[in-house]
Order: sequence, then structure tokens, then C-alpha cells
Amino acid sequence: MHPTKNYRVLKKQNLLDQLSLYQMLFLKILQTIIHYGLHFVFPVVIAKKCYKKQWLKIYCILLATMLVDLDHLLADHISSCYCKRIALYE
Repeated sequence: MHPTKNYRVLKKQNLLDQLSLYQMLFLKILQTIIHYGLHFVFPVVIAKKCYKKQWLKIYCILLATMLVDLDHLLADHISSCYCKRIALYE
């Protein structure tokens, strides 16, 4: 790894170490708001800007595409499945 990149990683880590608990909590809440904002508000912007007359229908279609990923909430992570299989054979 290039020494400058390594320095940047260390500098970033030091900045994270200096944050207080409240600052870390604020950043986590801000990250969550931005994440869900992009999931639910951004499709409204796209639908209203590109499909002015049928924006509600298009917005519902865009939201319905997220239903495909609901099964991810019920799935096991690959790493946890792999570890369970290894434990069975030991």
C-alpha cells in the first residue's frame, strides 16, 4: 500500500477515535435518515420530474421494486451459514 494512502487511513481512524458518543450517535442517525430518504423521497423526485401526469403510479412502481429485497431480511448471511456447516463437521 502506498504510504500516503496508509496515512489517510490512520488520519481518518484518529478522527473517528476523537468523536464523542453523542457525535457518533448523531452520525448514525444522519446516516439512517439519508439512507431511507434515498429509498422513499428520491423516487418521488424522479417520478414527479420525469412523469408529471402519472407520477403517483410511477412512484408506486418504484416502491414495489423494493419488495423484491424483502427476502433479504429473512436470509442468513453466507458467513454464518458457512460457520455453522464447519461446526457440524468438527
